[in-house]
Amino acid sequence: MDERHVEELFLASEKGSVSFLTTLIQRDPLILSKVSLTSRRNTPLHIATLLGHLEFCKILLSQKPTFAQEVNDFGRTPLHLASAVGHTEIVQALLEANTQVCFVYDLDEKIPLHLAAMKGRKEIVQVLISARPKSIQLDVNEESVLHLCVRYGRLDALKCLVESDAGKELLISKDRLGASILDLAVMLKQKKTIKYLLSVPGIERVANVLEIENILEKVDVRRSTDEAHVQPAQSTFRRWWGCVPSALVKYLMNPSNWIEQTRGSLMVVATVMATMSFQAGISPPGGVWQEDTKNDGYSCVVNNTCEVVGKAILSYYHPYYIGFLSSNTGSFLASVGVILLVICGFPLTSKYIIWLLSLAMTISVSSMTNAYLYAVLMVTSPDVFDEFELLFYILLNILRGVFGIAILTHIIHPLYWIVKGLRNFIRKSAAAREHKRDHTSEEVCEDDVEHP
Repeated sequence: MDERHVEELFLASEKGSVSFLTTLIQRDPLILSKVSLTSRRNTPLHIATLLGHLEFCKILLSQKPTFAQEVNDFGRTPLHLASAVGHTEIVQALLEANTQVCFVYDLDEKIPLHLAAMKGRKEIVQVLISARPKSIQLDVNEESVLHLCVRYGRLDALKCLVESDAGKELLISKDRLGASILDLAVMLKQKKTIKYLLSVPGIERVANVLEIENILEKVDVRRSTDEAHVQPAQSTFRRWWGCVPSALVKYLMNPSNWIEQTRGSLMVVATVMATMSFQAGISPPGGVWQEDTKNDGYSCVVNNTCEVVGKAILSYYHPYYIGFLSSNTGSFLASVGVILLVICGFPLTSKYIIWLLSLAMTISVSSMTNAYLYAVLMVTSPDVFDEFELLFYILLNILRGVFGIAILTHIIHPLYWIVKGLRNFIRKSAAAREHKRDHTSEEVCEDDVEHP
């Protein structure tokens, strides 16, 4: 292989010299096939596409159409680069050579449509979804392409996608935190985007309608819907009640920000809870025996010794002591686990670390509450306890139900992530198989040419 000719080919791709490219091909008809034998991270088509050399790209595609599906070290095809930079005519030329590259994911799990949407390339978005409408259904990091438009503030690209037939199916899509595109726009305070989305038929409203109205009022925008006008007497109640779903939505959409901002407070709370559990473990309710005494005045008999110095008094005969000890130990271990996660420097922006922290704190709080209830049962005399026994057990069951639901929710999260990951894997595998099947024959022909 003539290394000098290959170097000249890459030099021609940088300059976009069509005449030089034609001369090189005439001098060595197999020069384009020899490119795959080099260690270059980009093909000549990658370079010409990035620099916007349209005619040069067309000649390369006419001589070697398989260049359109080649990927560089970042897993990106020339279509990825053209879509991100904004070379519409080159995008059209690449799609004429091969439309299957619309489904190729790069190493960041983005297809060309995602990059075009993130950069706000409205014309390229239209071209891509016209070539392959199903590409709009592929998400990135559990977010739809509509979420990407809102997150990066690309209103024109968002309008283009929403107005397409394929985009209408994504109006009610949710991201990994359960937020719709309108939820995300409200959180990011994007007034123009909110105004547009509220005018789209079929868009899903978030729970806190009052917050949307307050945002729109700042720019003198009024919602043109058929909802009844709320009287002034109701506005105070709505404003008060609106704070509850607003805080809930913001927490669900940005739990990582809350965890990161309260790293120090979380450490203090976990330390206090661990200290309380430790203290309750070594100084249990009812105290401990102060000395060894062989005395049959109590109903306990352990090697004919009723009192063993330092041992918990209630552990000998009270049926609720095991429940107290188990709950208190669970609270202590969960709190220590939170302390370890915080001090070990794990990134608190990771959803998995946030899940572990939330689960550990939920277990710690619920276990401490349970330990308190057991302690109350052990140290309260039967005569006093009988007066509020019914209320006590009602509250106990309510608390256990609430904590059970909280823990069950934390258990469901990883199951959802597994199902979501499997669905994305199956979707990518199907797209890869289709891509490979469509080009198997072309690759066989290419091998025959390169290895006569």
